[in-house]
Amino acid sequence: MSVLVTCESGGFQVPCFEASDKAEAHEFCELSFRGADLCGARLASEVACQLHAPCLKYPFHSGYVDVARPLDNRKLFGKRASAWSDSQRSSLLEACYRPYHQRVEHAIERILQQFTFVLHLSVRSFPPVKRGRKVRTDVGLLYDASREHECNLCLDWIDEVYYSYGNLRLRRNYPARGNRNGLLSAMRTKFSPEQYLGVEIWFNRWWADRDVGLRDEAVYELVEGVRVAIGLPISDAA
Repeated sequence: MSVLVTCESGGFQVPCFEASDKAEAHEFCELSFRGADLCGARLASEVACQLHAPCLKYPFHSGYVDVARPLDNRKLFGKRASAWSDSQRSSLLEACYRPYHQRVEHAIERILQQFTFVLHLSVRSFPPVKRGRKVRTDVGLLYDASREHECNLCLDWIDEVYYSYGNLRLRRNYPARGNRNGLLSAMRTKFSPEQYLGVEIWFNRWWADRDVGLRDEAVYELVEGVRVAIGLPISDAA
């Protein structure tokens, strides 16, 4: 088997047709940079590096169109595209949304040409407080509970982390549901449960965005947990 890592929330680029000149494009880019999930993007790179896996990142800011949502979702288009016309939104889908979904699908197809199945890990971070309430987990593992292989993987993963690094709190399908419509659910319709496992890793930004040794240790132990759960060789890096 092999692993594919993606990040759909860390992009900060501006679609080329949004800005009319270089100065305006730079201004838009600066604004987008502030609202991007840079923590999630950085973590995706770290997870991919530790697993020696390819890493795909959606380059555009989700404030235009959110590639983690299905086409019929009412929150598909963000605030930056809220006043756009239907034709402009259609252009946005053709320039940003569909090419990224195709990149992910093609990456999975390439892996399946060499391996029996692929584990797709989609990485992002979330704020510690949501709608005025504290989110009570360090890491959330989101998956479709109706797919037995995904369920078993996450159970084994949590067990491995619990025994090797008990200080890290992991919860299943929290702070969101893993079977909601989105990029991974779209991939599940294209690939069978025997070929494709999709799991989202949600990191609590309260600790994951800190530049301290304990943070690096926790990320390392989390990734080693899935490495053991899927039977990959133990990493030499500590």
